Amino acid sequence: MKFAKIFIVGLMLVVSQQVHGQLHLFGGVGGAYYQGDMYGAVLPTLKTTCFSWKVGVGYDFHRRWGVRAHYSKASVHGSDSYSDEAFAQARAVTFTTKITDIGVTAKYKHLFKKSYRFINYGFFGFDYMNMNVARTDAGTGALVTEDAFGATQWNVPVGIGLGWWFSAHWGGVFEGSYHYSFTDYLDGISNAGNPKANDSYIDFHLMVVYRFGGGKGGKGRDGLFDPSDLNNVDCPRWGY
Repeated sequence: MKFAKIFIVGLMLVVSQQVHGQLHLFGGVGGAYYQGDMYGAVLPTLKTTCFSWKVGVGYDFHRRWGVRAHYSKASVHGSDSYSDEAFAQARAVTFTTKITDIGVTAKYKHLFKKSYRFINYGFFGFDYMNMNVARTDAGTGALVTEDAFGATQWNVPVGIGLGWWFSAHWGGVFEGSYHYSFTDYLDGISNAGNPKANDSYIDFHLMVVYRFGGGKGGKGRDGLFDPSDLNNVDCPRWGY
C-alpha cells in the first residue's frame, strides 16, 4: 500500500542518519472506538471497541520537545441497535470503517513530572487518513440522500502517553489519543444524522519503545542512569 511504502522509506532515512540518544522507535497494539452521529459511548465497550496497531519513529530535538512520525491501522464500529432512542432504532444503520493513518505529531515531554524514568508526555499533530466505510441499512437511514464523500481525509490527534524506562534503551508506554476528523462520514452517514458535527474516534495502544544509545557511556540524551550527562554538568540535577 502507498501509505506503508512512504512510511517505511521515511523511517529508513531517519534511522540511516545514525542520530543517537534522541532517536527512538515505538510500536504496539490496542483498540479504537467511534464518536459521532451513531451510538458512540464516551468510554470503550466490548461491542464498540475494535483492534488497532501502531508503529513509528521519534526524534527528541530538545529536552522538552520532540517530533514523531507514525503509521497505524484501526477499525471503528457503531450501530443504531445499541441506542435507546426511538429515532436511532428506526434509522437502523450499522457500520464498520477501516482506518489507515499516517501522520506527524509534536511531543511535549515531562507533561506531569520531570523524571528520568517516568515517561509522561502530551502530543498533537495531523494525520492523513484513509477510510474504508462498510455501511448497512435496515430502516429509514437508506431513505435519506447522502452526499458523495472521499475516502481520504484529515484528522487531528491529541493525546498523552504514560510509561516507564526499564533500562537505558527499553521502555513501555500506554498511549491514548482523540482524533478529530474533518469529515462527518466516518460512519457513512451525515444527512441522516447531524451534518453540523464531524465524526471522531479514540484509540489507545500499549507500546514498546526502543531508544538508541548516545551521550557518555552510551546513555541517552535524558541521562537515564547518569543525570550528570545533562548540560555537561558534573553532579546530578533534578529536572531541566
